[in-house]
Amino acid sequence: MLESKNIDSSRLGDLCDIVVGMPLSRARRIPESSSGETVGVITQKTLTADGIDLEEVSYEVLGQVRKACITSPGDVIVKLTTPYDCAYINSDCAGLLVVSAAAILRPRTRSVNMRWIAAVLGTPQLKGELRLASIGASIQMIKKSGLANLVIPVPSVEKQERVASVYEQMESFKRLCRRSMRLADTFLAASVSAAAFHSENIE
Repeated sequence: MLESKNIDSSRLGDLCDIVVGMPLSRARRIPESSSGETVGVITQKTLTADGIDLEEVSYEVLGQVRKACITSPGDVIVKLTTPYDCAYINSDCAGLLVVSAAAILRPRTRSVNMRWIAAVLGTPQLKGELRLASIGASIQMIKKSGLANLVIPVPSVEKQERVASVYEQMESFKRLCRRSMRLADTFLAASVSAAAFHSENIE
């Protein structure tokens, strides 16, 4: 078990309520009395090591959605399979459905900053603890109980806020990087297409 010298620690289940996402197959069932509603879904591609990639959100017409499985600002999403990616949910990522391959963490106490939770869960030390608590041979998966029993370092509120500020800045930087990479890919694809199929000069 991971221990931090001179720093308080708590079980994740004591710090946060944990809601496992719902099966997408269940959400797709549309009652005869309903036409369903279009909902953004957090898929495996959406939740990455760099956070929530909004370009990878899948929009589907769904009929039965558990409101508890819809993201709200301040939530933290954790992938329940390797590599256990996690992300803090800001206002841009609110209103999305979390499916059963991930869980939502919601604060139970004001003594914890949820950006701190997202940041510390992304460390190699905590990911190693998640692997140890997981089950399965070919696909390792952590259950809700294993996630709840994970021991989380809880430094002072001031230290958490400092880390949370850095986390927020890095998230913004990553979003800019993703946008730049997509623009670069688009430019390259257009250049190749022009040269290969349209006989146009590339300046």
